[in-house]
Amino acid sequence: MLLQMLGDVSAALKLPTNKTESWKYTSLRALDLAAIKMQVGSLLNELDADFALSAAPQTPASNARPHNMRQVQAPGVFAELAAAADAFTLHGQQYFFLGPNQANAIVQQSHVLTLAAGVQATLLWHHTGKCENAFSNFLTQIALAEHSELTLIRMQLAAASASLIERTEITVAAGATVRVIDINFGAMLARHELHIALNGAAARAEVTSLTVLNGRQHCDTQLVLNHNAANTTSSTRVKAVADDRSRSVFNGRIYVAKGADGTDAQLKTNNLLLSDAAEIDTKPELEIHAEDVKCSHGATIGQLDENALFYLRSRGIDAAQARQILTVAFCQELLDAIPDHELRAKLIALLTAKLPGAAGVHCAKALQ
Repeated sequence: MLLQMLGDVSAALKLPTNKTESWKYTSLRALDLAAIKMQVGSLLNELDADFALSAAPQTPASNARPHNMRQVQAPGVFAELAAAADAFTLHGQQYFFLGPNQANAIVQQSHVLTLAAGVQATLLWHHTGKCENAFSNFLTQIALAEHSELTLIRMQLAAASASLIERTEITVAAGATVRVIDINFGAMLARHELHIALNGAAARAEVTSLTVLNGRQHCDTQLVLNHNAANTTSSTRVKAVADDRSRSVFNGRIYVAKGADGTDAQLKTNNLLLSDAAEIDTKPELEIHAEDVKCSHGATIGQLDENALFYLRSRGIDAAQARQILTVAFCQELLDAIPDHELRAKLIALLTAKLPGAAGVHCAKALQ
């Protein structure tokens, strides 16, 4: 039913199952059943009032399909369907906010962004949380020309009962740099497939990903980072926090092609379990076909430090507040990567409100 609602009129496509390796920990059965009650909707081009930024440009309303639409690199069923939807051509330095226009709606769209040589741009990609029980399917394709620079801040703040599947493809030419800051706080079911290809010499990618879940939330992040040219560099930092009965899934694959000598690729993922019923599945991967490279990956999963909790309790802070302060501190290292102070402050406030306890971020600051 879900694929038919997305436009599979031939019913030839099949939903991925846990027999597909990259979907091993994410089931779509409940979403497929829920699609019976959904209807095709449109995007709500309206920002959450409490998340407006004073310096953020407005999103242009344009759905003209560009003639140079690129093919999906490794099409899955959802990316294939989204690629056939209306395409928005994006421009640098803008705030693009996305959300269904009504509850129980299905929306999908594709987006194309091309940065010319030497151009610097910032894109704020905000999935809003206005409508419940909705499903969104997006495909975004971004191409960076030589010596261009893009900062992509993706904020997944969808409604608590919403579902979202998104694929982002980024190609990086020689001497260009892409910085991706991926924040996942919302949705009941969310999946983000991030594919970055460093195709030119000295191309660079910096990926920062933070996922914070509670209740029965499920978030699946699939990162594929291909080093296809010599002297390319990537740095990936991933953190996840899971509370209650939530589940975080992360798979990060770094591929170094033959001839990509001088590659420097680093991937680190640290994860925090706040509940015995929560679950975190994390798997970093390295596949190297070149010589003279410097690559590493590492993963940790743990709980809050009991000694740190005891220290805060000895300062007169109750247990719930102490847990919140330590969790905010764990996450804030990644949020500090956001260059805009106003946006960073709003996300920290949202994070604090999402965690159990009633302490403010100022408490953590006071103890530094």
